[in-house]
Amino acid sequence: MTDDATDAKRPDGIGREIEERSSQHHHASTLSLIVLGALVAWGASGFAGSRNEDFAVDAAALALHVSTPTRARNGEIYETRVSVAARERIGKLVVGISPALWRDSTVNSLVPAPAEESHEDDLFRFTYGPVEAGQTFEAKFDLQINPTRIGSERGVVAVFDGNRKLADLPLQLRVLP
Repeated sequence: MTDDATDAKRPDGIGREIEERSSQHHHASTLSLIVLGALVAWGASGFAGSRNEDFAVDAAALALHVSTPTRARNGEIYETRVSVAARERIGKLVVGISPALWRDSTVNSLVPAPAEESHEDDLFRFTYGPVEAGQTFEAKFDLQINPTRIGSERGVVAVFDGNRKLADLPLQLRVLP
């Protein structure tokens, strides 16, 4: 068949150069597939996402344990758990959390619900009832990071008996885009 006859069978605008390309040009670039695969593997590894870490401090009156992420992505939903193991009676348990840790976040739930909520001495304060010596109190906070938040913040989780501070635990949350 002549070139003119082959050209006549092609649709308008499709020339011989289409047929002359190698088979590699008909598929995605190998490099782009490798880059895409690496990004998917990195995201699936959880390296850049959140994972709860455990922090603890022992004081004379109690042992404070906090499980919370130190690194998260904006828009992500996460959970913080606070556990207070009383060594002596706590008449009025108050859990205080620095606003910096919850900046640009939405609190979805607090379980159990506190009897009273306030803001005092640069802490969100959640007041619960008494905790007897030998008992453990646990609270769970579900939060979502607002999409506009990026950066790192430091703060504390503190435990009080009324207004008397019993223990505090410094924390840091880094939010990635």
